[in-house]
Amino acid sequence: MSEKERIERLRAPIPERELRRRHDAVRAEMRAKGVDCLIMQNNNKHLGGYVRYFTDIIAENSYPVTVIFPANEEITMISSGGPPRPAFPPLWATYGVKEVIGLPYFLTFNYTNTFDAEAAVKTLKGLGVKTLGYVGPAMIPSTFDACLRANLSGACIVDFTNEVDDIKAVKSEDELVFILKAAAIQDAVVAAIPAILRPRMKDIELRNAIQHLLTDLGSEEQLLMLGSAPFGQLAKHSSPYLQNRVIGENDYISVLIEVNGPGGFYTEIARCFCLADPPKEMADLWQETVKAQDFLADQIRPGADCRTLFESINRYLREHGFEEETSLIGHGQGYDLVERPSIRPEEPMKIKPNMNIAVHPRLSTATAFTFCCDNFLTTDAAPIRLHRAPRELFVIP
Repeated sequence: MSEKERIERLRAPIPERELRRRHDAVRAEMRAKGVDCLIMQNNNKHLGGYVRYFTDIIAENSYPVTVIFPANEEITMISSGGPPRPAFPPLWATYGVKEVIGLPYFLTFNYTNTFDAEAAVKTLKGLGVKTLGYVGPAMIPSTFDACLRANLSGACIVDFTNEVDDIKAVKSEDELVFILKAAAIQDAVVAAIPAILRPRMKDIELRNAIQHLLTDLGSEEQLLMLGSAPFGQLAKHSSPYLQNRVIGENDYISVLIEVNGPGGFYTEIARCFCLADPPKEMADLWQETVKAQDFLADQIRPGADCRTLFESINRYLREHGFEEETSLIGHGQGYDLVERPSIRPEEPMKIKPNMNIAVHPRLSTATAFTFCCDNFLTTDAAPIRLHRAPRELFVIP
């Protein structure tokens, strides 16, 4: 199918020139490292970016999709299906894919756990693969891995994740178009929340209204974490399972919008909304949260070491009387909700220009909680904040 037809029939297709750029960049690295073929598997959109990065096709709903990416031939995909059900994806929707193998395997049917691996072995043997690179091995089931290793005893299997991540983390101009769309959708929803939020609705009802609006604006997948509490308590955001609380007239609500936009690229934003004038302590805490975000974001420049960034923000938090961050205070985003580089001491990747980084300090006292999240695009100098929503406590009269 031509690109014109893909644009007409697919929801938000990535331009073929961008898919070609990715393939060419990865294949050049494969040839430089002597890797004949790559293999990867994903089964969801939140953290399923490898399959989509190579094919512009989603893996979702816990249905595993395998991509076999040779250095010198077109892609083979393996997905759950089989005649008379047409294989997913149809070839017309793909770029650089020569075959889609559909087989009736499901994670809940343990007796089908090697169907996809057996098909992969057959394909890899047909390609004469001597060195096979895993991409995202933690996402490949142990049953799949064991079958491959048992039946490809003559092949050398290596981890090629770092090489792919180094390419994937730096966004192209085409990718930035989609990233900006995601941020703009989130900005629009933040602006709309004061008109949606009201006392006596449940947290989950607010979540559902936000999700409906996001979907209408083009978001494909939504993770919405929020929580409410009276002033003087901690309104920490939580998952939908814990969102049954009824919002009071003098409450505040922390909302974290972690959703992708058209084309599947993620950004995320967090703000706090108050149904009455906030106490001075909370207003002051919010300002400190914004300052902490600015402090960290300003250091995310080319060549920066993520261990140093992690230590620097924690030193800043200590010096200002706040608890250190032991989890994740900033990370890359793209097709994955959370991707590299991470602002963590274990992260070996250095900061480069054109990385899409979410920065989200969470500060609390005994009586207040604030959370400010925005995405920043790294440049040759200081990063640029991509979100346009005001960084303020929203007070709803």
